[in-house]
Amino acid sequence: MELKEQPQEKVRQLEESILEEAKAAAALKEEEAQKLHSQAMEKAENEILREIYGKIQAQVAQIEAASTKETVNFELAQKRELLEMRRQLQEQVFAAVRERLVRFTKTEEYAAYLKDTCGRLAQQYDDEASVLVVRPQDAALVQGLLGLFHRVRQVRQDAAISLGGIRLENAAKNYLVDETLDFSLQEQRDWFYTHSGLTVED
Repeated sequence: MELKEQPQEKVRQLEESILEEAKAAAALKEEEAQKLHSQAMEKAENEILREIYGKIQAQVAQIEAASTKETVNFELAQKRELLEMRRQLQEQVFAAVRERLVRFTKTEEYAAYLKDTCGRLAQQYDDEASVLVVRPQDAALVQGLLGLFHRVRQVRQDAAISLGGIRLENAAKNYLVDETLDFSLQEQRDWFYTHSGLTVED
């Protein structure tokens, strides 16, 4: 009886051994599968994180570009506004100066100013080829001042001179001396533009 049971016992032991090995193999495969699954999940998460990071970086770049553009546009608008304010102030200043010069040309002091100007020109530019150019309303007055010159004998009218003063021209010797109030005002405008402290920095 015992001899008959021995093969059955061995079979049972073999079956148990096979089952144990199968369980161990199954456990090992499950562990490997979990490991592979974890690795796959980690890889997928990393790819998603990289994609999200890339999108965030792109959005940051767009925001920075938009911010830079807005800053530049704001600075340009501010500069244009300052330039316009400066232009308006300059026009107001010189409109007032021009008005004062117009009033000045209607006074006795203006006649004295023309006489003084002719005296200075006579000392330095007394030449028969020279011509005194004046606005039409001053022609008669300046004609009467030719006695201050020894050689200058011509007075010519020029309606382009709107404020007053005298311009001496000498075509033969190719020189011009502009003592008109128009020229002086323009010079002051240029000086004001440069030295008024109202420049707009870049």
